[in-house]
Amino acid sequence: MKDLPVIDPRASDSTSNNASFVVVRELIGAAVLLLIIRAAEPLFFGAGFYAKLSAHPYWMVVILASAQSGLLKGVMTAVFATALMDWPPRPIDVDITAHYVSQAIVPVQWLLAAIVIGSYRQQQIRYETGLEREVARLVTMTEDFAHEIKLLDQEIQTLELKSATQVDDSPTQKHALIPKSCDRLPLKLLARASAVKMAGGENA
Repeated sequence: MKDLPVIDPRASDSTSNNASFVVVRELIGAAVLLLIIRAAEPLFFGAGFYAKLSAHPYWMVVILASAQSGLLKGVMTAVFATALMDWPPRPIDVDITAHYVSQAIVPVQWLLAAIVIGSYRQQQIRYETGLEREVARLVTMTEDFAHEIKLLDQEIQTLELKSATQVDDSPTQKHALIPKSCDRLPLKLLARASAVKMAGGENA
């Protein structure tokens, strides 16, 4: 039987490197999108416009990153969005603690949403990864079985050819085993029959 395939550690390292590259690329994409939204505020709406909205535009980036790539990218996007957030100045008649607590509500909501949505998406990613590995394992087993069947077919064809060759040679072998004296039996029988006939004629 064919030996089971050996997993090359270098292939695993290559897969890990590809996964890390995808994560970095997605994080860069989310950061670029946040920078574009941040730059659009003073250019098209004026400073402080996002703070007046009931839902900050960064929400869609955080939710999209969490739902697309899982927990890590969602949390990192929420942290980066917090760093890019336009923090309005504290009014004179407002306590500093109350001001920053009220301003921190939205970033905390981003972080919680990233954790919840990202954790759910992370479970789906692990499940899909497990399915992909199982499919790859089954494909490898199928290829191994097909190879073994091919080898068995070749072995059967070889045995059938040997058997057919032996059957063709068997009459010659049997003829070779017959003694040469047996070839003279018909002549002896004819001579004996002639002698008997002549003896019968003389008696008559």
